[in-house]
Amino acid sequence: MKKYLFFFLAIQFTINSFSQTPAPGQLKITIESFKCINQSWDGLVEFDGHGNEVFIDYGYRIYNPSTPNSSKAGAGFTPVFGSAVNGQIKAGTASAIGGIANGNEIMVNTLVLNEHVDADNLILFSPSVWELDNSNNDKLNLFNQQLATDLNWVMAQPYPFLNVPVGFDDPFNGRFIKTTDKYNGYWPLTKYLFLSSLVNIQENRPVGIHGGTFNGETLALYNPALLILDTRALITFYNHNQRVRETNHPERGSLLSGLVEMVFTENTYAIVTSNGSYSLKLKIEFTPDPTAPAPPPPAPAPKYTKLPLTNKFPNQPNQIINTNITGKWTGTYGSGESATPTFYSFQLNADGSMQLLNESGGIIAGGTYSFTNNVLTANYRYSSGSEFSLTGILQNNTLSGTWGSYKNVSGGGKWIMNKN
Repeated sequence: MKKYLFFFLAIQFTINSFSQTPAPGQLKITIESFKCINQSWDGLVEFDGHGNEVFIDYGYRIYNPSTPNSSKAGAGFTPVFGSAVNGQIKAGTASAIGGIANGNEIMVNTLVLNEHVDADNLILFSPSVWELDNSNNDKLNLFNQQLATDLNWVMAQPYPFLNVPVGFDDPFNGRFIKTTDKYNGYWPLTKYLFLSSLVNIQENRPVGIHGGTFNGETLALYNPALLILDTRALITFYNHNQRVRETNHPERGSLLSGLVEMVFTENTYAIVTSNGSYSLKLKIEFTPDPTAPAPPPPAPAPKYTKLPLTNKFPNQPNQIINTNITGKWTGTYGSGESATPTFYSFQLNADGSMQLLNESGGIIAGGTYSFTNNVLTANYRYSSGSEFSLTGILQNNTLSGTWGSYKNVSGGGKWIMNKN
């Protein structure tokens, strides 16, 4: 039998797919819905109710490839949807009390991941569709233990895994992890042989078990699905969603709007129509951390002339340029031409250092500043590596100016502050 790298059904969105700059932010993954393309065999007698009873199981990891031991881990499963018995949620049209039938699409709308991710994090998310037949969770527990082992194995592999384009039309414009001699020592299919007892019987099982042979023996094999994301892909989702919202664009349900669809199909039953097939839709939402402001260009040098200077405005007081700039300043910043509405505050110290503060007064970034001729310039960096610069002019005890990314003091938006 052909040897596989971890997970045959795996979608990878990486640097190769998107040309965005990595950025930290808040990631949400919601199991939006599942659809029954074809019912899975439910036994000669449907003791658990008419039609299929379905729930979604999942596990995930969020980690930095350089320090995989400090990962965030999560796992769980949704409620059971189907016949309204034994505490299950009524769903589907197989009977008057529910049950999943061919063509039924069930809205789940369950938020399963809500985590802050750093700019250099990778996200591994592995869902599975399960047909429920009884209250025995032995196979589910074994499955989740093996899935946890596999996710930990992936984290230990070099990134970006494999840069091999798929050999067939790829509707996701991404990457599938494929076979390579480098990983022949790992054979995930054999790790799920405990599912072999589920052939042609009525039992709780993941949809997608396939018949195959191993060492000449006919077995049931399973290939878990794996979605791999980095923040460049997430930024693409975010930018696209912003354009959709701002322009009331009619596009919905595509990959770029944050919906990913996976299909799970099995072939273990002799009667083809008994083999289950389900599609699963995941909604991906990403909100980048607020970016920080930038400084105005330095004031132009005065022009010199040989002619004597005369004061045309004798009654106008001279501008004070030695104002004490040190201390805490608080206000707002915005993008484009707006200086609002996001909270913005920093502490300017006498030694030329500065700290960016959150609304609770906590330090979230640090840098340096200079103040000359009533013009403030500053540069600071977050722990994630994001860097911003700003410039501003002091007038009547108010600082205001522009901000930008990295060394650019403009291009991001505007800001305004007053001293506390």
